[in-house]
Parts: sequence; C-alpha cells; structure tokens
Amino acid sequence: MAKQAIMYQFADGMGVGPSRQSADVRIVNMYHVPTQGGRSDFALCDLAGSTVVNSVTPDSGVGGNGSWVSSTGPDGVPLAYHVIGNVLYRRSNGAMIRVGAVTSGSKRVSYAENQDQTQNVYGYVCDGYTVFAWKLKETDANVASTFFELDMPFVNGSITEKAVASYITYNTYRLIISCSNAVQWYYSELNSNEFKSLNFESSESNPDSTIRCMTFAGSLWIFSQFSFDIFGYTSSANNPFDVVSGGTGKVGLASGDSLVVSGDAMIWLGNVQGGARQVFAAGPSGAVKAVSTPGIDRIIEGWQGAQEAIGFAFVMNGQRLYALTSKRDKSTLVYNMTADKWTMFSSTANGGDDYWDVADIVADYSGTVYFVPMRSSKVCKFNALSRTDYAGNPVSRWWQGPVAINGLNRFKLLSAKLDMEVGTAFNTSVPQIFAQFSWNGGETFGQRQLKRVGAIGEYGKQVEFVAMGSGYALVMRIGTSSEVPFILFQIRLEMEIFGR
Repeated sequence: MAKQAIMYQFADGMGVGPSRQSADVRIVNMYHVPTQGGRSDFALCDLAGSTVVNSVTPDSGVGGNGSWVSSTGPDGVPLAYHVIGNVLYRRSNGAMIRVGAVTSGSKRVSYAENQDQTQNVYGYVCDGYTVFAWKLKETDANVASTFFELDMPFVNGSITEKAVASYITYNTYRLIISCSNAVQWYYSELNSNEFKSLNFESSESNPDSTIRCMTFAGSLWIFSQFSFDIFGYTSSANNPFDVVSGGTGKVGLASGDSLVVSGDAMIWLGNVQGGARQVFAAGPSGAVKAVSTPGIDRIIEGWQGAQEAIGFAFVMNGQRLYALTSKRDKSTLVYNMTADKWTMFSSTANGGDDYWDVADIVADYSGTVYFVPMRSSKVCKFNALSRTDYAGNPVSRWWQGPVAINGLNRFKLLSAKLDMEVGTAFNTSVPQIFAQFSWNGGETFGQRQLKRVGAIGEYGKQVEFVAMGSGYALVMRIGTSSEVPFILFQIRLEMEIFGR
C-alpha cells in the first residue's frame, strides 16, 4: 500500500457544483489575501470582531439604510453621513449630528453632491420616494436648518402626477433622478436644484423601464431591467446628454440597490434577458464582464430575494471587496475584486447563521472604517483584537474544501497538518479549532475533532489531525469561534492508497 503526501493551498474560491457531491466549497467569514513571496500563494484571513461607537434613536425604523462620505465639510474636511431608520445623521468629531428626517425608515437610500466651488455645496439623499438636500459646509449647529425637500417634476405628460424618485446621481453640474413611476429619467437645470418637466431622457436600447442612473468614469450609465445605455455630455443647453457611440449593452440591473461604484470599477447584480442573474463589473473603458462564477451563479439562482439584494464595496486588509446581501435568503456573498475570489460573510442570529449584519461601510477622513448594522441603530467599527461582533455574538469562521477522490482509489487519511497562524490569542484562554471529515462527498460529516492552536506566545505550536478514516470521496471542514485570529496558509495531507 503506497503512501502519498500532497500540499493543498487555499486557492479555491467559494462555489457550489450541480450537486453537493460534485463540489461544495464553502468559505465563511474568511477571505483570500494574495501573499506573493510568502509561505503560500494566498492566505485565508478571517473577519474581525466589532464594537459600538455611537447609538441613536431615529423617529421611526431601525438599522442602517445607507452610508456615504462627502468630499468636503464645514472646514473642508470630508464627513460621513448615515441614514439610520428615517433620520439622516452627520458623524462629526465623534458625535452623531441630526441633519433631517427622510420619508422612509426602511428603504435603502442613494446619495449625491453637486460640483459647486463656493459655500453652496449641496449634499443630496434620495429615500426611494423623493429627494432632500442640505449644505455640506454648514456647521454642525446649523446644518439641520439647511435641510429641505426638492420639488419633483411632473411625469408622463401629467400636470398632477409628480416623479417618485427612486435613485439619484450627479453628472456635469446636473442632478439626475430615476423614477419608479416613469420610463424616463430626469435632470435638473444647470448647477441648480430645480427640475423642469421637459428635462428628461429615455433609454434607447430597450423599451423597458429605467431602474437606476449612475455616474461612472465621467459618463452617465442608465440601467434598465435588461439593458444599459451610456450617455455622454453634449454641451447643448436643450439636449445635454446623448448616447455615445457603441454605448449600449444587453446587460440589465436585477436590483437597483446592488449597483456600486468603487474606485475604477462599477459592479452590480445583473439581468440578461433569457439568461440567469449574474454579478457583472465594468471598467473605465466601459467594457462589461461577468465576475460571478458558475458556482456563485447557482447560489444566486436559488435566491428568492434577488430583486431586493443590496450591495456595497469596501477595503479590508488591502483587498477591495463587494458584499451582496439577500436578507430574505439569509445570505451575503462577498467578491474580492483584488484577488478575484468569492466567499461568504455571515452573522449569528436566532441561534444560527444569517446574512451579514452590515448595511454599509465607509472610511472617514482619518481612514477609520465604520459601519451601521441592518438590525440595530448603531454605528460600529471593526476591532482587530476581537472575534466577537458588536452584539456579543462570536464570529464563526470556517472553510470546507473541494471533494478529493485520488483517482477513484480508496485511501486512508493518515494526517492533516495545518500551516496556520498560532500563538496569537487575544486573551489567556487556550483557543481551539475544529475539524470534520466526510467520506461520502460532503453528504454527511463525522463528529468535530478539537485541537488547541497555542496560547499567547506559543508560536511553535503545530496543529495536526490524525486517523481520520478512509473512503473514496473526502471533504474536509475546519473552523473556529474562539477569540483568536484564524489565518490559514496551506494543509499537508498524508494518505495511504489502497487501490480500487
């Protein structure tokens, strides 16, 4: 009976196959970080804990509905804004300053700001019904007095029906709104908060309704359900926008709340007419490509709440990440745009795994990263020295690998030795990790085996699981909820081959 040793690096992203026994790679609350020149090609790093820094009580509603950072403020310093429940707050000098109340306490908001170079720099927030404005450079003491609702234009040729604004963006000194009760999208007068009923455009690729407008790489992207059009500025006072040459595509927007611009990329959950929903990304050149894998597409296909999915982007540990959450399906998928890998983030709720309890993430002028939960009216920040979330729940992190079949030979797993970070616990307790093994392709798993990963300073600790059984289709699962960093580099598997 021959013995064999193989090294497995954590290069696989998350994804499921057409059946569980074909492929079911799961990565929960961990993400890939490329480590060129390191001990492995990728380190699988874990999600940090979090702590509360502010608590508020909105007039109605609970939890975050969208966050944003302005480009300027009272002293020329950018400030973070959060809609929590139905109230817009400015976070300034560590305090939450009430700016004003929006209409809805439950719908996700969109933000914009104008390009005025004077004191009249306005911020805008759209709550899915109408648009509000306020002066970004106004002091904390007076900012609430500048908050007001914009007058929406009449739509559909009516003199009574006004636009129900669904989303906003800003382009070439004009505020742009898409409407839930009109096919057209509307633009303001030049450098003005005024809308006129004849200042509108329509999508040109398909006759389907406009879902959302977004400024990206200087152009104005207009998304419909199954198509997009890219408009450029014409400098004409009467017709300021027109579709650029070649600026159309047959990829639409499955959820308006999923669309995000992050750096030089725009990413969204898209629709292809006659096809499945996929996650797409565009670059500054306008080229669009699918970034979700078949294994991720299968997960999205099973979502019942895809049309309500929300997305946001953030940077963590040098990686630019995009989170896509379906609350109805209790699922948050995370795409690492830097490493081109998928994973899943999850929060513990009601005794089990659930969607990630984060509504949005922003970094303030100092670089400190803050988020607002979906389930609580608080502002929180990540805590690298903890693996417990703001609500006191442990951050459970685990990885489940691909099916190993070894040429259809029956084999015995003699040893699984983990190359991982050890000796870096956060307290005097001795943390443990678990391992489970399946010999039927992941259909069922054996009992958890526990191993210590070293007390503080025990850097030479080796973590090894032995005598894990035998069979034909091995799946390994490892994880922890302990107060310790869980960073994986590679696994050495030693096995004995029995033959067919």
